[in-house]
Amino acid sequence: MSKFLLSILILSISLYSFGNDNEQNKQEDTTDYTPNEWFSSLDKKLFYHYEGPGLSYISEDYGYIRPRTSFGYTGITVHDAKTKEREYLISRLLAPMKAGEKYNVQFYVCLSPHSYYWVDHMGIDFSTIPQKHGAVLNSKSSVISNDYHNLARSEWHKVSGVYVANGGEQYIAIGAFNDFGDKMLDESKEENLNFAHYYIEDVIVKPANDSKASNLVANASFEDHNKFDTDVKIEEPEVVEVEEAMPEEEFKDVEIVVLEDIKIEEVKVDQKIVLNNITFETNKATLLDASYNELASLIDILNKNPNLQIKITGHTDNTGSEMRNKELSQQRAQSVVTYLVSKGIVKERLDAEGHGSDEPVRSNKTEEGRSLNRRVEFTVVKL
Repeated sequence: MSKFLLSILILSISLYSFGNDNEQNKQEDTTDYTPNEWFSSLDKKLFYHYEGPGLSYISEDYGYIRPRTSFGYTGITVHDAKTKEREYLISRLLAPMKAGEKYNVQFYVCLSPHSYYWVDHMGIDFSTIPQKHGAVLNSKSSVISNDYHNLARSEWHKVSGVYVANGGEQYIAIGAFNDFGDKMLDESKEENLNFAHYYIEDVIVKPANDSKASNLVANASFEDHNKFDTDVKIEEPEVVEVEEAMPEEEFKDVEIVVLEDIKIEEVKVDQKIVLNNITFETNKATLLDASYNELASLIDILNKNPNLQIKITGHTDNTGSEMRNKELSQQRAQSVVTYLVSKGIVKERLDAEGHGSDEPVRSNKTEEGRSLNRRVEFTVVKL
């Protein structure tokens, strides 16, 4: 390839990247989009954002933010200061829930940049019938996030928890439930932006006791959508081939074992072993009850091997700021150490360290990968 053609190619790629990263240069399209399998409790045409290679559709009313992991997200107005309307995002599950069964529930939420208000909670509710038009959903069994700090920010925030089914629930509703407090963000903003609008992405509902179970939510990342104005033609940009391939992601090799199967005589110094099923409250370092069986196994090993010294290490995925990830991972590792000490393990045998998202074991581009990256492991320091 001649130097002239190479220069043109580099310039083209640079201009393309700049156009994608600069909000003012993004294409705007007035066409209405809505994600398939989802509907609004107020019968609105759900705002939908799609970003493909060189293409972006932006809401002038709500403001642009990059999708978290996929090419799409949708949004709902959970509070309107003028109309007092409250909108919910609703879909039908692929199968009814079973009575008494536990389900892992998760979604990501982000306050739209142009919102003048924010609300003090967001969550998910399950029901046997769909949400009524315009009604305020009163829920006592929802998976709720009361993380005021993150709900007031235009950054993706995970809401997750465990839901115990009553049986027969077929519908999922996402939004703000019961009574809530609405807060103004910035008094300097325009008064006509009198709403709290939240973007939603990556919804997951899976049986907790089946790691291989499929997601019960269809179109969970909102990539499948309909275009209301069928006259608008979307032209795909020309694909530019680059000779050098992008470097592949690098991952750490971590041995994942069941603690009960460990033979201490085969364990080596500096060996890292993942603790399975160590879980915490969302964005906190508070251990959940599901963690105690695994921790009991670790305590048993430590009691049987009084010379064993270990370092507990916390890890996160790459969601959010790395500063917060380092802080949270350190707090979670320390929480495990504190629990072990409370059960009689001498604190001099333990150490805690947080690595944030620095040591992924899987790709952060998938939910499964991010789930495996959010882990607690221990390293053998002395035998």
